[in-house]
Amino acid sequence: MKQIKLMINGKDLLVDVYSKDNKEMVAITPICQAIGIMPHKQVERLEKIEQFNPTHMGGIRSNGREHDMVFLPVEEVGIWGFTHNNSKTHPRTL
Repeated sequence: MKQIKLMINGKDLLVDVYSKDNKEMVAITPICQAIGIMPHKQVERLEKIEQFNPTHMGGIRSNGREHDMVFLPVEEVGIWGFTHNNSKTHPRTL
């Protein structure tokens, strides 16, 4: 499986890249956990904003089990990152 490296709060985060309909997709949960925000709240936000194309599909979580997860196309991850309000992130992640 392919991975990409994201820089989050000065730290590198390796995330798995999945493919769907010839698009590279990244699960949002590990990114949310890295910056200290609640994934389910981000899913609600992403589904309301036309600019984003969140996709539900199966993915492998850190526990090794497959779960229904929400993914964004790789090219939308950076844009999504700029929409966060740092005052709502967990202080230990900044």
